[in-house]
Amino acid sequence: MDRGKALCASHRRKRRRLPRQGHRRNAVADQGHPDRRWLRVHAEFETACQDNEIPLYVLPPRSPKLNGAVERCNGAWRYEFYATVDLPTQIDKIAQHVDAFQHLYNHHRPHGALDGLTPIEYLKICRDRMTQPSHMY
Repeated sequence: MDRGKALCASHRRKRRRLPRQGHRRNAVADQGHPDRRWLRVHAEFETACQDNEIPLYVLPPRSPKLNGAVERCNGAWRYEFYATVDLPTQIDKIAQHVDAFQHLYNHHRPHGALDGLTPIEYLKICRDRMTQPSHMY
């Protein structure tokens, strides 16, 4: 499976797990780096989104403020993971480091945008506040 289709398939799986109320059901992409490989992947991603009826919104170039949450997450990975971890050369070993940092980022690291909560704590609060469907339906 090519990279664009894999990205879209990953988004589609996440989209199925989202509750119907209060969540976007689309994909957002920025213009990215203007090299040929990125353009090919983006074209594949656009095609895969169309094939799977996922609306895709492409942000204008040089507008990180429109995608601040993603830019902030990228910065965390860049400065808290890549700059501090001496990565091994085997992909399976790298995956272990990535999984460990992702767990730390989501379960233990407080986020300022979430009033000092971890994402998992914030998600629990949101789930507790959601109105459960009636047993009558």
